[in-house]
Amino acid sequence: IDPFEPGSGGGAGFHPYSLTFGAGGNGGGALRLFAQEIFIFGDVLVNGAPGIRSEYPGSGGGGGSGGAIHLRSFCLTLGGTLLAVGGSGGNGGGKGGEGRIRIDCSDPIKFGQGAPKPVLRQIERLDLAEESLKP
Repeated sequence: IDPFEPGSGGGAGFHPYSLTFGAGGNGGGALRLFAQEIFIFGDVLVNGAPGIRSEYPGSGGGGGSGGAIHLRSFCLTLGGTLLAVGGSGGNGGGKGGEGRIRIDCSDPIKFGQGAPKPVLRQIERLDLAEESLKP
């Protein structure tokens, strides 16, 4: 991935009759991992954050864009999902752009037993607040 950059933040919303506005969501992070062997058993998420809602319809903040994942290895085993999606927009704000994923591997990629293949997909809303904290 060149240039290798994290996602950008979303723009703030605006309404001419209010002093409040919806803030834009933060951009997704960036992960670059180079090693002889890489084993990933779990999800790797570098998603953009959603834009913040505003009290006035149509003035919510834009979602942050997805970040970047770059993996380079001789042997790569994946047992999870790779995601770099843009955050949803607040009420009226636009969705953040999709991020990028690049995998360089000299051997065929091995997928963990029963694990889903890595994907770059679009999600309308990604809510990790409570569900990701449960054991």
